Amino acid sequence: MFKTIIALLLTTSIIACPYQFKSQNLCVDIEWTNGPFDGAPSSFEAVVYDKDSGEKIAPENLEVYVWMMMANGHQHGGPAINWAFDEDQVIDGTAKFFMGRMKGYWQVRFELNEEIVAVDVELKK
Repeated sequence: MFKTIIALLLTTSIIACPYQFKSQNLCVDIEWTNGPFDGAPSSFEAVVYDKDSGEKIAPENLEVYVWMMMANGHQHGGPAINWAFDEDQVIDGTAKFFMGRMKGYWQVRFELNEEIVAVDVELKK
């Protein structure tokens, strides 16, 4: 379903760009296929695409990871995230978030050539 929605978005005359690598004219779109949950595995699909043409790409030097933004202003990395591009250049990813007693929120970060696109995560209970 997600792949169909992305295909429709990319073929319209005005291409949506939910999150952008501004210096590279690239967009990122992400959809949760399971979750995101607190304390349980959560799955997502994401795409990176050219903002002008809508063409999906699979950058070799892309990094995808989770990041904790704490209420006290501190921040830190989180558990390793499993992800890979499939044959359609869609990222299939799995992450596990844990809040415990921490106050703050998680992000999924996409990093390309030292530019970061941060997507805030709203956990389901």
